[in-house]
Amino acid sequence: GVFNLNEGDFEGVSVSGAANFHMGESTNGGLFTGALNYTHGDFKGVMMSGAANVAQGQSNGWLLSGAANVLLPKNLLSENALDLDAQSKGVMISGGANIAMQNFNGTQISGGLNYANKMKGVQIGVVNIAKQMDGYTFGLINIVGDGVMDVSLSYNELDFTMLGFKSGSQKSFSQWSFGKHKDLEIYNIGYT
Repeated sequence: GVFNLNEGDFEGVSVSGAANFHMGESTNGGLFTGALNYTHGDFKGVMMSGAANVAQGQSNGWLLSGAANVLLPKNLLSENALDLDAQSKGVMISGGANIAMQNFNGTQISGGLNYANKMKGVQIGVVNIAKQMDGYTFGLINIVGDGVMDVSLSYNELDFTMLGFKSGSQKSFSQWSFGKHKDLEIYNIGYT
């Protein structure tokens, strides 16, 4: 069919052309669709979609999408919405973004942005952001609240003045450097 709507707890496989909506307190199994999977309640299993997977509650499993995977706190619309005690784990893989607005243990891999509140594991993407990180970040830009964030200014024996920026987790980080030769119109950009 075009879409599936389940208003109670669910266990099994849900396949649709456009969307799966599961509104019960728990969803266990596989959700496969062309566009959007949404669960309101705890999820355990595999979600695969062409566009986006959204899980509102704790998630334990694989989220695979063409554009975005989003983990939201169960109490999103309450006054305690930022009380992010939910602990999700698994693997999030997307072409665009993985966003865990809660604690996440596992792996986030994206073609663009990875975000997690408290992350334990690995983030691989162009931009990786975590408020707290116990693990590794691999990307062009890595921003970790409790990680490394340093700015440096140096001059070397080749007459280059260099400005450097280093950021990431305590275990891995990226470093950008920009420089200019003292006398010549020569510029240097580096990344490690």
